[in-house]
Amino acid sequence: MNSIIFCEGRVDAVLIGQYLVANREWAYSREFKENLKLNPEDKKQLINAYKRDNDWVYIWAVGGRNRFQTPIQKVLTLNQKADNESGFRNYIILVDNDGGEQSEIQTEFCNCFHITRLRNNEWEDFHYVNGFGEDSTARILLTIIPFDEPGALETVMINSLAEKDDENIVPRCLEFVDGIQTRKYLLNRREKLKAKLSTIVSIISPDRAVDSLVEIIEGIEWNKYNSVNRAFNKLLEL
Repeated sequence: MNSIIFCEGRVDAVLIGQYLVANREWAYSREFKENLKLNPEDKKQLINAYKRDNDWVYIWAVGGRNRFQTPIQKVLTLNQKADNESGFRNYIILVDNDGGEQSEIQTEFCNCFHITRLRNNEWEDFHYVNGFGEDSTARILLTIIPFDEPGALETVMINSLAEKDDENIVPRCLEFVDGIQTRKYLLNRREKLKAKLSTIVSIISPDRAVDSLVEIIEGIEWNKYNSVNRAFNKLLEL
């Protein structure tokens, strides 16, 4: 079975892949499945492949919140030309809960798939005709995270680190970053979240202070934290 996960950025893709490897014995693959080659549109995008027995999962970091539509359409077009065996049976979209109405986000992705309903973190069936004229069914999962507050995947990671914070480190780091007044740096929400996460890790694990954010993500066992498990629990159904 082939599945695909669309997410916003590289950090998201690394965390999702690490979670799949840790929890369901998926293995990163340098090669894609034969006859199923997907190509990033530019250097802002990343596509990673994971394999388990005869099943494959592709994780496509689309390069930003407003860049989901074209990658989704490319995979839909591929599915319409394939048979049931070589097409994608599961579509997952992980998107930030960026402060807008969830109903607007749901409508946005309903329009991508030409369906009438998507609910947060619930599977929905998607019916289409494949390349052999056969009626086919796939599943779609839209996950808007975090569930209970505005934010992004970095928010989930910050909340995870706070679970084992017995010295009030996390709140003090958040307050520090929020208190920085600058016209040149931390100009948007995502940059500020990354700075908060990096600051927390620099305090609790100083040896990682010079690592890239991707290296920081790879060095923490996120599957041991409740906040990450809650956000990703549906991925375990692949």
